[in-house]
Amino acid sequence: MKSKHLFLRVKRTGLAFGAAMLLFSSCVDGYKDDRTFSPGVQGVTLESPSTEGWTFTRNVDITSLEVTWPVVLGAGGYQVTFYNVDDPDNPVVIGPENEIVDKCKITRDITEDTRYKVVVKTLGNDKYNNSDAVAATEMPYNTLVPLREIIPSGTNLTTYFDENPIAPLEEGEEEVAYELVAGGNYEMDGNIDLGTTTLTIRGDKVNHAKVTMKGNASFINHGAGLKVKFIDFDFDESTYTASNSRGLIMFNAAEAGIVQQPYVFQSCNLTHMPVPLYYCNNGYALAALSVDDCLVSIKDGSTTFIAFNGQGWIKDLSFTNSTIYYPVAGNGYLVQMRGRTPSNFSGSGWSSSLRKMNNCTFYRIGNNRFFNNVIGSNSAVFTLEMQNTIFADCVVSSSTGTEGVFRRICNAGNYGNVNYTLGYNTYYYSAVPGGFLDYDTSDDAGRDHSGTAIKVAPRFADAANGDFTLSSSEHIANRCGDPRWLPATE
Repeated sequence: MKSKHLFLRVKRTGLAFGAAMLLFSSCVDGYKDDRTFSPGVQGVTLESPSTEGWTFTRNVDITSLEVTWPVVLGAGGYQVTFYNVDDPDNPVVIGPENEIVDKCKITRDITEDTRYKVVVKTLGNDKYNNSDAVAATEMPYNTLVPLREIIPSGTNLTTYFDENPIAPLEEGEEEVAYELVAGGNYEMDGNIDLGTTTLTIRGDKVNHAKVTMKGNASFINHGAGLKVKFIDFDFDESTYTASNSRGLIMFNAAEAGIVQQPYVFQSCNLTHMPVPLYYCNNGYALAALSVDDCLVSIKDGSTTFIAFNGQGWIKDLSFTNSTIYYPVAGNGYLVQMRGRTPSNFSGSGWSSSLRKMNNCTFYRIGNNRFFNNVIGSNSAVFTLEMQNTIFADCVVSSSTGTEGVFRRICNAGNYGNVNYTLGYNTYYYSAVPGGFLDYDTSDDAGRDHSGTAIKVAPRFADAANGDFTLSSSEHIANRCGDPRWLPATE
């Protein structure tokens, strides 16, 4: 056996040298029939790998993970299974199950915000009369933001953070997480100051935590970036005080600045929300804000979902796999902010701007409004990406249908400044003769000319009560709208 790059400090005995060489060849080249050296381990029942000396190396995009474990001398290989254990009672196998490997490593696909477990059992070696290990070694791994604190169920979050202010990031930290326990119940009855620490506030992916909002409760953000995940917010209609100058997330009115860290709402349910999700009445400019896999009902038809007034602006704004609806129609905007361009923000490094709405269901948003002054007219730097999205009874000012999604998003006249990526969208208006708008081929500016738009009513199960399950075969076949309302794929 030869190796070009091996340097081992071992005692100069044949047994030790042979064991070291076998260790190297086992982890790099696999197990080979080499009669020169013996592992020095014969006629025994082997142990599975020690819990010491494991490595977990993931790529930058958090899509792939390499796992290595310490060699077991005398082994004939390893039996390995890698699990997703977000639901520990129902683990899901990732990759081959009970894979037999003769090296000390595997590679598996991974995703963010996920808990994993790798199970490795040492196999025997007939050549040395060694038997399989009796038990496997289990090692946990996760792709969650590093945890700072777990907050017990039953806690009043306002009181908790008053008594335990959020400390700044320590050296080496880029972001920290506060975690609510799986299935936990919490209250929030006053403002929580998030300070200037980049945070994730998360529940459990499988069993969401629930927060009941009372009084004048809001999270006050000072421009450090914030991710809220796997939490359901229920606004107590009898005690929560709605206001035109309040949001679930609020930016301090006395401050302004450019924020490069992302703002995220992911896998959250928000019920009867009487205030904007975000409210900013100053000059904060955000690099990215996204709403993904959320179900949102807004109590008042006049409430704007994302309200950036004053000089506030969002460069890249993304809605994916979500449902946002108003049980009662009104004049509220989906998004309200000033018409500005990346060039307005010197020092930001921004040169383009994105508006994305993919695989979403929007219902009854804005009698004659939707977006407000989102795209300026002086620079063709905007991309509008809308695919597999359903707009139902949104943005129509009269029975003649003089408005439409495009005309509002593009600021009614700036269509030439937008790069379109469109596919399989539906623009349904029950008040418009024929039921559809945004397809008029005589109006080349501001309409969907992709040739893929679906001109069939989506036929929701019970939209008035928040059930958007689809029965339209065209929408189902093209996987349109929020995936939660579609039948599972085989």
